[in-house]
Amino acid sequence: MGKITYLLMFISISLCAQSFEGAYKFIDDETHGLWLFKDGYSMQTIYKDSVYIRTNGGPFDIHKNLLTVYITFDDVLEQKIGSKQETRLIFEGANFIDDEGRIWIKQPTIESDLSGTYRITGRYNNGKFSPINHTGSRMTLKILVDGYFQWIAFDSDKKEFFGTGGGDYSFQDGKYTEHLLFFSRDNSRVGATLEFNGEIDENDWHHKGKSSKGEPLHEVWTRL
Repeated sequence: MGKITYLLMFISISLCAQSFEGAYKFIDDETHGLWLFKDGYSMQTIYKDSVYIRTNGGPFDIHKNLLTVYITFDDVLEQKIGSKQETRLIFEGANFIDDEGRIWIKQPTIESDLSGTYRITGRYNNGKFSPINHTGSRMTLKILVDGYFQWIAFDSDKKEFFGTGGGDYSFQDGKYTEHLLFFSRDNSRVGATLEFNGEIDENDWHHKGKSSKGEPLHEVWTRL
């Protein structure tokens, strides 16, 4: 399934899916889960206090208690990429129980100008803008919702996974701060706090500061 098909599914979201969106978490002994739903896109990650385990996700829809995720990335079960994953949920108020018996707790709603699902579209290097034109099904996406974030880089057609990271964030007076809860490329970065300057220009988010490696960074992310 190609990039255009996935984007069409993304655009065709229902009102039910919009009302379901938000950040959900579960904790089972030492295992944690973060499941983000925003603008018709879903990202689910399982991790421990200092160890990343796995992630998957893609466009989603929900009708009554049936959640359908059209899998565009899965770094453990790559054979699922291109298929749909159906889960019957048991709702308890705003929370729900999945088909593995895990209780996902809806996190408080936090209004933010940054809330949304984004695709990276460019970077500035020495003051010069360089567009990032992903070809085929290669994508780098980022969800921000209810004070939580996750970015993911993948190629669904080639079934390749390039990395992910996520945690909680705040955005106030042009200052964007991330606190890492998981990072697939380097578990030692978990717990780090990264501070950036953030500016919204219509549908573009300018993300400026230093990367996790301490290198200068100025990225442009565009709302899907």
